[in-house]
Parts: sequence; structure tokens; C-alpha cells
Amino acid sequence: MRLMRPIILDIYKRTYADNKVEFQIALKIVFKDIIPQKFKQNYVFSQDNRPIEEIVKINVLSKEGYDSLKRILWILKEMYYQIEYNPMIIQIAALLLIFIKEEEVYCVLKYMVEDSIKLLTQNNQQDQDIQRSLRWHFLMNKNDFVKFQNSFFDTLVEKSATFNEIMNHFKEVNFDYIEYFLDMVNNLFYGYLNFSAVIKFFIMYLNEGMKVYFRFMYSLCYYLKDDILKVNQKKKKIKKKRQEIDQEQKAQQEQKDQIQIQNKQNNQYRQKIIILKQKQKIKKKKLLILQIYIQKYIQIYRYKYIYIYIYIFIILFFYIYLYKERFQFKIKQSQQIELRIQQQFKLKI
Repeated sequence: MRLMRPIILDIYKRTYADNKVEFQIALKIVFKDIIPQKFKQNYVFSQDNRPIEEIVKINVLSKEGYDSLKRILWILKEMYYQIEYNPMIIQIAALLLIFIKEEEVYCVLKYMVEDSIKLLTQNNQQDQDIQRSLRWHFLMNKNDFVKFQNSFFDTLVEKSATFNEIMNHFKEVNFDYIEYFLDMVNNLFYGYLNFSAVIKFFIMYLNEGMKVYFRFMYSLCYYLKDDILKVNQKKKKIKKKRQEIDQEQKAQQEQKDQIQIQNKQNNQYRQKIIILKQKQKIKKKKLLILQIYIQKYIQIYRYKYIYIYIYIFIILFFYIYLYKERFQFKIKQSQQIELRIQQQFKLKI
């Protein structure tokens, strides 16, 4: 750990440079005569709104260390407008603060940013030879990230049959390998490797640029190829098992549904039978009531009916008698008329 400071400073030729003077000049340019000790807002070169203490992965800095980190990030933001998006910067600055002083961290990052801007503005860097050189340390915006990652993966797929097979497998199992890869690189593989391995790769990154992490990513995929491809087989077995379980559950559910439907039909049939029986009982009651009513009516009114019949008979008898007398009277009257007519006729003769 003691060797880290001279190694880092020697890589960027800052061992004998007056780093403190350069840092003081930058502070005066950015903050004028009043250098803040605390910052209400933090600039982290990403869209992460969390506190800076939560964003930093290697969380071993003290309060003074985080104050130094915030000052460095503000200076970089004000001095280099080209940097719009780069989540790596905060992780690299935090890691450097473990080994070197605040002013030395600023000078190292200043060199890395300026060197990256110079390399990325070359005509052949982003288009034709981006995957070969990769000596830059930082990309400047999100579009550069998307463009580079697509170019990097497309080139590896084209030139490496093994990587092509791995990428096809990732697509087949719907694994977002690009997001996973960027998370590993942006966090300097911290959380994926132990701290000593992270430091070793970090030193190589400072010396050789971004290609170190991409080479390691390719080597990791190549080494773990068999294990990666087995994921599909396990996934197929799991998928098959899930399908069997789903089919079994579906069959059980269908059986339950059929039983419920049958029970429902039986209940409806029972209810209909109960309703019919109730209707039959009501009809029987009505018939009994009607029968009782008729019997009572007959018992009460049977003698009255006899009197009515006698009364009707008498009326008919008198009516016939009267009608007979009237009829006889009309016959006599007609006979008398005929006699008169005959007598008149004889007189005329």
C-alpha cells in the first residue's frame, strides 16, 4: 500500500511537480477568494440523485475525505465542460484519495481528462480504431458510452466465434449483458472482485487506459464460457419443471372448477325440487280449504235451494196457467170473428 503513491504519481509524471500550486490556482479560478468547506449540492457526472456517500462504492473515506472529493468534482465540472456524463470519475477520485493527497488527485485526474479529450477528438479514434487503441480513460457523454459499447461488442462478435456464441446465448436467455458490463466497469469491478484484485487492475488502468477493463471482461467471459452456457440448460430444466407444475396446477384448478360447477348445478336442482314441493303443498292446502268451504256452503244453503226450486216451480205453473187462459180467449175471439164474417157473407148472397 505504501508503494501506491509513488507508482500513481510516476505514471503521470507528478512525482516532482508542484501539485499544490496547480491545485491552488484551480481553486482560485473556480471559487475565487472564498473556498467553500461544505457543499449543498454535489456534482457526480451522472443522473444519480443519491448522496455522494451512497454513490461511492469503496466507502472508506472520512468526512474530510468526502469534502476533498466534492471539491475535486466541482473543479473538474467547472474546468472541463466537455465532461457531461461519466460515473467512473467519482469512483476513481474516491479510490485515489485513499493513496494520495487532494491536490495530487486533482492533478492526476486533470491529466487523465485532458489526455482522454485529446485521444477522443482524433478523427480515427471513435470510428475506425476505437477497439484497438482504447488508451483513453474517460468518455465525455452518454452518447459516447452507447456508441462505444455497441462498437466494442460488435467488433468482438465479428472477430471472436467464442464471444459471438456467448453473446447469442445472452440474447437467448434475455440477459442484459451491456448493462451488467457497464456496471462492472463504472464501479471498477468493486463488488465483483476482492479489493487487492481491484487495485491491481486499477494500476493497469491508470497506465494503459480503458482497454484493461475490456480485455478483462472478454477474458472473464471466455474463461467462464462453459458455465455461462450451462445457464441455458438449467433454465430449460427449470422452465420445463415450471411448465409441468403449471400444467398440474391447471388440471387441479379445472377439476376444482368442474366440481364447483357440478355442486352448483346440484344445488340449483335441489332448490327447484324444494320449490316444486312447496308449490304442491300450497296447492293441496288450497284444495283442502276449497273443499272445506264447499262443504260448509252446502250445509248452510242446501235447504234454501229447495225453497228456491219450489218458488220457481210455482211461478212457472202460474205463468203457464195464465198463458193458457189467454190463449183460449184469443181462440174464442177468432171464432167469433169468423162467424161474423160468414153471416155477413150470407146476407149479401
